[in-house]
Amino acid sequence: MRPMLLHHLDKLLELDDREQKWNAYTVYQALINEWLDREVRKLRAHRCCGRRRMPERKELFNACVQIAERMQRRGERIISEDELQQLILADQNIAWLEEFELGGRSLLNRNSERAFRFSHYTIQEFLVAYGMINNAFAASEPVRPTDQLLRFLEISNSIT
Repeated sequence: MRPMLLHHLDKLLELDDREQKWNAYTVYQALINEWLDREVRKLRAHRCCGRRRMPERKELFNACVQIAERMQRRGERIISEDELQQLILADQNIAWLEEFELGGRSLLNRNSERAFRFSHYTIQEFLVAYGMINNAFAASEPVRPTDQLLRFLEISNSIT
């Protein structure tokens, strides 16, 4: 198991899903779902007045998939502030990522130049695999394959 996942093991142990068939794909999916659920709860707690519609986890998950796709197509691990703003213009759900808690045990980080990156490259690779499996990509250019991305795709085929 990757050391990054061990930091989040407590979250997996809290899930009471004895029916789940656990593998690398389902572990990453559960961790990202839990992380996004936590972010949605925080957003709702801070915006109790209801001036702006609160996002659902699925919308935030898709926003993360779009960012991961953009990075993977370019062969990069970060997305600049300018690129992020371009994506926000196309999809307002991506704007919520700017309000996420990005420190500590977060799965998404921001550097001093305000560029985003996932806390581990395998998170980006998982999100790209998820996007490919669920036909979430608008662009038709090929995605840069990696060993881990191909492994996620292989594992997901054995689940279905």
